Amino acid sequence: MKRWLLLSLLLAACRKPAKVHVEPDAKPPELRVVADQQDQPWGIYVDDTHVYWANKGSKKRQGSLSRIEKKPGAAPELLAAELDAPWGIAVGNGRVYWSAAAPLVGGLGSLSLVDKTHIDRPRRVGDRIAEPWSIVVRGQKLFFTDLHLKQVASVALNASVDDKQVITLATTDGRPIGLAVDDTDVYWSDSEPGVISKMPVDGGPITTLIAKGDKTTGLAIDGTHVFWSEWGSGKIGRVLKAGGVIDTLAAGQQGARTIVLDEARVYWTHPPSGSIRSVAKTGGAVKVHAENQKHPYSLAVDATSLYWVNFNGGAVMSIEKRL
Repeated sequence: MKRWLLLSLLLAACRKPAKVHVEPDAKPPELRVVADQQDQPWGIYVDDTHVYWANKGSKKRQGSLSRIEKKPGAAPELLAAELDAPWGIAVGNGRVYWSAAAPLVGGLGSLSLVDKTHIDRPRRVGDRIAEPWSIVVRGQKLFFTDLHLKQVASVALNASVDDKQVITLATTDGRPIGLAVDDTDVYWSDSEPGVISKMPVDGGPITTLIAKGDKTTGLAIDGTHVFWSEWGSGKIGRVLKAGGVIDTLAAGQQGARTIVLDEARVYWTHPPSGSIRSVAKTGGAVKVHAENQKHPYSLAVDATSLYWVNFNGGAVMSIEKRL
């Protein structure tokens, strides 16, 4: 018995260890240049087929609006030129809309549009506009914030383009920067007093969702929550649309700007570090998707990718949002 046991031990010692198959690490997602040689790209928007962006322009009336198809080998298409500081972009009802925050006519900013299928001379939308910033198309209305007039407003889109009546929904205390709209309410971030508010889309009482934030800037909504970034404190937060307990999803993100959402995560641009970052909607570790970017400002997302503009780098960029 002892002899058999000794022989078994000797055979085991001589047997070569079994090889373990290790799968190689998945190749990290690759940065893609959507368009380069742009002139201070500022705002960005994506739909099912195209990426749209606004070039602020380094000189007066050198701003422009462009788009590119989401397919390999596509070339940028110029939608409008000779603009002064276009910023916010929205697409709806077969049209592309944008806000121009610098004076165009008579010392005022403007809201304008072009048709998606027939690029022609831009047409203005609305009057009594001074410094329009964020814009959202919802149904037959265009909602926007005006930094100079300190207001949240809307204009009907189903009327004649010459019918430019702007409806003021709310007057704010500071700088209404972020804007989001659902079927029932309008939400906005008022940066200087650090407030997130909402009100019915057709007007009505204003509800304060958060107060005493530190430079609330980026704003986004889903079916249940409002999400925002605080440029000053570096907090990425959320609160129920009905109000209630404020959740801090991430901290230490001072300088965070635009935020966008998908089903699971909150994404934002972080110009101080030149990075694109995200966190789960319930909080947790912060993931860095892209680094070494040149002042990434505006951000957009679709089912597979993140898109952003490098304001100082003159480029529109994209990366697969692999987690």
